[in-house]
Amino acid sequence: MEGGKRHWEENRLRREVGRAASDQVDARASTGADGVPDSRHAHTTEREAFHCSVWRSAIGCARTAARRSYIWLSGQSSPHRLSFYPALPSSRLVKLEGQINQESSWNSSTRMDFDALVRFVQEHFTDGLALVIGSGLSAAEGIPGMPALATHLSSNAGVLTGPDATLWTRIKTVLDVEGLEAALLNHPPSNTLESWIAKSTCQLLIPKEREVISAVLRGERSLRLTTFLARVLKPVSGLPILTPNYDRLIEVACEMAGFHVDTTAVGHYAGAFDHIRSYMGSCRGIKVRGRTTVLDHFPRAIVLKPHGSFDWYQSGNEARRCSLDVDAERLMITPGINKYRAGYNAPFDKHRDLANDYIKRAGRLLVVGYGFNDDHLQTHLEKRIQDGTPTLILNQAISPRVERLAEQSPRCVCLSKPDARAGVAVVTKGGRLERQGPDLWDLGVLAEELLT
Repeated sequence: MEGGKRHWEENRLRREVGRAASDQVDARASTGADGVPDSRHAHTTEREAFHCSVWRSAIGCARTAARRSYIWLSGQSSPHRLSFYPALPSSRLVKLEGQINQESSWNSSTRMDFDALVRFVQEHFTDGLALVIGSGLSAAEGIPGMPALATHLSSNAGVLTGPDATLWTRIKTVLDVEGLEAALLNHPPSNTLESWIAKSTCQLLIPKEREVISAVLRGERSLRLTTFLARVLKPVSGLPILTPNYDRLIEVACEMAGFHVDTTAVGHYAGAFDHIRSYMGSCRGIKVRGRTTVLDHFPRAIVLKPHGSFDWYQSGNEARRCSLDVDAERLMITPGINKYRAGYNAPFDKHRDLANDYIKRAGRLLVVGYGFNDDHLQTHLEKRIQDGTPTLILNQAISPRVERLAEQSPRCVCLSKPDARAGVAVVTKGGRLERQGPDLWDLGVLAEELLT
């Protein structure tokens, strides 16, 4: 059935060429008694010869398209509409399900059209893009997430004594039901308990981070973000990446993709935080554009971490960035209500302010593995999305909060994993669909399938 569809266009073009050739024969027959073509038919013969050559070229294009196996979307009203996107294996094509109303900005039809979704995704990654990356992307690479951290804390809580042990017991009673973030919000930890949580977090996550980065440097694997960055436009002004994650997979992924990483710190071993000097670190010269002289930068990513990082340390009265694993107090904001107090200290405050400023100025947003449960970012982020900033959200599991945001925002598309099968579930304003095939909610798969 599909084989016939793929050759339908080629057969139609052949019929047109046949008609054009037949007309040429008739034109040649319209000659005078002396064998000279009748002048009344001369212009017709030339025009049809031109048409014949055009159709031959068109047939060549059709054959090329057939060889490249461009896909036919099921359910289209016209069999001659070819979709000019790389083909998926025919075994993975299914009939699309779902309806969408006229309010959706990425599809003008009343039918949920996967072709339109592909165009939305491919046109989304242009200048003005800002990325928000949550723990979901790190979890996909092998870094334990919040549930694993909660289990780790509970397993090692035996070292706690006195008031901290009592407080942890209260936290533990709601931990399994509410999750770690909510439990620490409802039962704020003491300074000593918070310090223990930070150290325990490092004990769990840093060895896993080391395993992943070691495999990357040995050439045994590639990070999803690296795959994505290699296929998108590198903005002249830099690509802002905002994250609450402590790990450094984003920094590694950016450098593997050829980006200079601007962390707002100057140096790698005892780097002071100075976002102006850090900005200049990616400058490779000057350029003249028209009558204006501007700085010329290497491709760069501005990585902002409002919750801190494994390589941020307290050094006396100031913060320093050190890429080495040293015996000093790390600067990390743990989950819970205390993070709002700590967030006003340097360098957390500067990273939060810069992150919110990039969100306000973004022309479009890509949100990956982020659960929208952090007021440091989501207050401005949700407002921009609700106001109509084009947004693509990629989450393996979609929470009710994210689902409502996608349904109520005029230019937001959320891709997530369907229940119990491979493929993608799409939620947007006025409609939804599920489609078997590639896991397009996965950043690496999305890049390989749609951004080649």
